[in-house]
Amino acid sequence: MSKILMLALAPMRKNKGQTVSLFVFALITALLLNIGLVLLFGIGSFFDERAEANNAPHFLSLLYSGTDSETQGRRFIENDPRVAQYEETEAVGGFGEYAINGVNVMNGILFSRVDATQKMDAPSFIGEHLPLTGDRIYIPYHIFTSGGFKIGDGISLFLSGAELNFTIAGATEAIMLGTQMHVAFRFYISAERYGELSEQLPQNGLTLLSARLHNAEDTVFFQTDHDKEVSPDGLLWSMSRDSVKQARTMIPTLIAVIITVFAIILLIVSLIVIRFRIVNGIEESMANIGVLKSAGYRSVQIVASNILQYGLVALAGGLVGVILAAATLPLIVKLFEPMIALVWNPGFDIGAALVCVVLVLLTVTLIALITARKINKLHPLIALRGGIANHSFLKNRFPLDRSRTPLSLLLAFKQINRNMKQTVGVAVIVAAVTMAAVCGIAINYNINDGRDSFARSLFGEISMADVIFDLKDTKDSEALRKSVLESADVRKVLPFEIGTSVLFDEIKVYTYVTEDCSELESLMLVEGVYPVFDNEIAVGPAVLTVSGKGIGDTMTIRNGEHKNDCIITGVIQSAEAEGFTGMLTAGGLKQIIPEFIFSQYNIYLDDTADVEVFIEGVEQTHGDIFSNVLNTQEQMDATLDSMGGMFAALAYGILAVTIFVIILTLYMIIKTSILRRRREFGIQKAVGYTTSQIMNQVALSMTPAILFGVATGTVLGCFGFNPLMTAMTGSMGLAKLDLPVPLEQIIAICAALVILAYAMSLLIAWRIRKISAYALVCE
Repeated sequence: MSKILMLALAPMRKNKGQTVSLFVFALITALLLNIGLVLLFGIGSFFDERAEANNAPHFLSLLYSGTDSETQGRRFIENDPRVAQYEETEAVGGFGEYAINGVNVMNGILFSRVDATQKMDAPSFIGEHLPLTGDRIYIPYHIFTSGGFKIGDGISLFLSGAELNFTIAGATEAIMLGTQMHVAFRFYISAERYGELSEQLPQNGLTLLSARLHNAEDTVFFQTDHDKEVSPDGLLWSMSRDSVKQARTMIPTLIAVIITVFAIILLIVSLIVIRFRIVNGIEESMANIGVLKSAGYRSVQIVASNILQYGLVALAGGLVGVILAAATLPLIVKLFEPMIALVWNPGFDIGAALVCVVLVLLTVTLIALITARKINKLHPLIALRGGIANHSFLKNRFPLDRSRTPLSLLLAFKQINRNMKQTVGVAVIVAAVTMAAVCGIAINYNINDGRDSFARSLFGEISMADVIFDLKDTKDSEALRKSVLESADVRKVLPFEIGTSVLFDEIKVYTYVTEDCSELESLMLVEGVYPVFDNEIAVGPAVLTVSGKGIGDTMTIRNGEHKNDCIITGVIQSAEAEGFTGMLTAGGLKQIIPEFIFSQYNIYLDDTADVEVFIEGVEQTHGDIFSNVLNTQEQMDATLDSMGGMFAALAYGILAVTIFVIILTLYMIIKTSILRRRREFGIQKAVGYTTSQIMNQVALSMTPAILFGVATGTVLGCFGFNPLMTAMTGSMGLAKLDLPVPLEQIIAICAALVILAYAMSLLIAWRIRKISAYALVCE
């Protein structure tokens, strides 16, 4: 064993630079893989831990107090045998807005008494907090971090046309009602302030029915049964813990998937580099292998030394990588805090670390074993001759004496032809990392720069409107519509009702209703056509998956006792309700809700119009008739800004690693090439070639592989970006994405990669200057 270890350590000492390069490859791979796995499997587990620690309900129903729906919901939960624990609390709330960073963001808002008896999801604090007196309020941690608030800051909330001002006294976890990507936020106020709100907003009284089940896996069926039994007239929201978990974790999980896939790409790249290094190492040490075999070493010992050499490097790199991952994770998790709205310290995950180290070690060992097996076939005599068993009669495709091509370029082409496998390997490596970089750039562009297309896919028709008016009373509907249409700034007024609770084949669906679907301007329709007649509907992908139906099939839509059989005409997408969405005409909704009248209007303004000035003018004209007025662009920007930093860091990180991988690959290959061709370079220097000419010859021999790899990676990234994004966002309810790829940015970055690669090739080949022609020839 000591002899094998000695044989393994000798080339590591001789080629320290290449050993360090392989070590860095293993380190980066283990680092990213560990980060990806911890995020992928840790965030969901952490949410479950916090939910159980806070005794969060598996199901939560919010109903208007004093309605038949409240009675039906209470009776259903009290009598259902699946319920293990039940709790009822009161609140004041509804759809409203909160002011953050100068922007009013629309969401559900609930006010609860801090002194109320609450056993499920009771307020648990993050950081310091003050006792609630006067106008003090506890706000969800998401709002606290996103707004950059501190204790003592003021915050304004808007509910049913009333502006409510408070002083922040602390931040709560709010497991079920604490994230922007879900239906509502829960705020806690003092008993005195709560009493004032109840008197001020009597129509906003709510009852919260919370339930924990014997078996958490029954939650989906429990929610479906609940929504069947409860009249939608008084049902504001119903939600499951699973849907809340998905809302909090879907973006971090998406990023974790991207990091993990990129780490796997780097692992494959590392294996290609290691294979190249072993093959070249065998060729370089052919005579030494012959000497070892002649001296009595068996082939298995020499192969084992190769495996041990690369195994030790992989093990060291993997161990350092997972240690660095543990140190880096808290910084990455900090970026996720506004989204998951929880304080998570992942610590050192031993399981993920073991998986990473073992995976890197096993794959490297396996590729080393497979590649080094050719040593078994080497006869000592052939090895002593340098591996030459017979003469080569391959055709000379680049004759130096008959070509007008510059000699340095011709020699570079001969080198490429002689090492075609190496050229292909470099091209594959560059293509793989370039593709990842292109996808990272495209994701960052669509979320932080040209976000219109992504916003349309994520938010649907809301993203196209400039203003949304939500009326308190539908009797003001026609008057508002006529008045707004008279404004010179208005391009179009579209009645567009969202969120009406309807059952499609007994599946609760988040609906979109309009008079004429041909007026829609968004990218919601991904297949088929929009509904035109009263018996037609379009549905989200999740509805089709659960129901097992497709376009052309019939579904029964129901609201209470009213039913209507409808034909599925198309598939729509948006991030609302994780794909459990549906669209129908106003006439179709009136078949099951005869008294339906629009209360929500999308307003589309001219490009030159000032949105805030327009809103102020309408509010002054019509007075206090609105329950909510939404500046949609500000709303979308606030939502996308909360995740923009995460994707920017991801894109720049992938690009930095891509550059580093290309440089490391070039370093290993060019250094090996210089060692193998030292006699050839000595002859060239002896006949008059300058160091600069030889350096350019070496750099030119790498350029075609770099160019082809960058071009291939760019094409694959551009054409594969949307299919990859569609696959990763399918759980959000997005069935087909058609996001733009920023060609100018990508072309500029890829051109910079090629130039950088050529410059680095020259820099790495600069070591030739230190070696004299005499020394190279005599070695």
